[in-house]
Amino acid sequence: MKKRKKNRKALLKEKRLLRFSLPEEIKRYIFGIIIILLAVILALSFFEKAGIAGSAIFSTLNYLIGKSIFLLPLILVLGSLVFFLSRYKKFLGGVFLAIILLILGISASLECLSPAQNQGGALGHFISLPFLKLFGNLVTEIIFAFIIICGGLIFGYLLKQPTHLAGGYPGEGPQLGKEQKQPTFFRKVFAPKFKVKEVEPKIKEVPVKAPAPELKPKELPGKELLTAKALGAEYPIPPLDLLEEEKGIPLAGDVRTNSTIIKKTLENFDIPVEMSEINIGPTVTQ
Repeated sequence: MKKRKKNRKALLKEKRLLRFSLPEEIKRYIFGIIIILLAVILALSFFEKAGIAGSAIFSTLNYLIGKSIFLLPLILVLGSLVFFLSRYKKFLGGVFLAIILLILGISASLECLSPAQNQGGALGHFISLPFLKLFGNLVTEIIFAFIIICGGLIFGYLLKQPTHLAGGYPGEGPQLGKEQKQPTFFRKVFAPKFKVKEVEPKIKEVPVKAPAPELKPKELPGKELLTAKALGAEYPIPPLDLLEEEKGIPLAGDVRTNSTIIKKTLENFDIPVEMSEINIGPTVTQ
């Protein structure tokens, strides 16, 4: 049973590998191009050059959001740039939130400026009506102005290019071993923020031992070294008469006497020596 399960898992992995799947970068670019295409169609529908479908789209959006339809292509272009430049892997919710906030804020603001002319469309009238009754015209304008600013800030945050990713595709930072996980937009916004303080390492003070005093030899006063020059003037040279010339004749007993003298001399230095027999005469006669 275990072998069958392992074989099934291996087959499923092989099937997944064989399936055609686009890289994440290509998917982002495709969605960005589609949004730009919608913005171009909408812009051409203003001049009645988008055909029947373009006219239908223009009339529907004009009824819903009123004059703010003319800013919708610009908002869509900003949304498409997020797909090309954002450093987050999951940012689709942030893009839709920014687009909705901008459209609702602009439509409601236009409706507050001229309620009788219906410049904000049905959606702008429906949203701004309760605020106008509760807060009045001025406060309502301020509220929707802040909503527009919030939508613009979301776009600005998504389009901001970090310094460590400059010159490369978003999400391709320096990788060491494993791929770096990119934070999602909502996790980045709603995650708790805290500051990390640097802790300075404690340096232990090691007591430094004083160097040992140098010992210098003392010079003894009153003692002088004897030199050859000092002795040369007073020392008398012995006369040559002390040396005697050899007057004796070598005999056979001299060898034994000399060997005995050598033996006794070495014994004085604690060197025991036994003298061997001494042969006298040329080597040939021996």
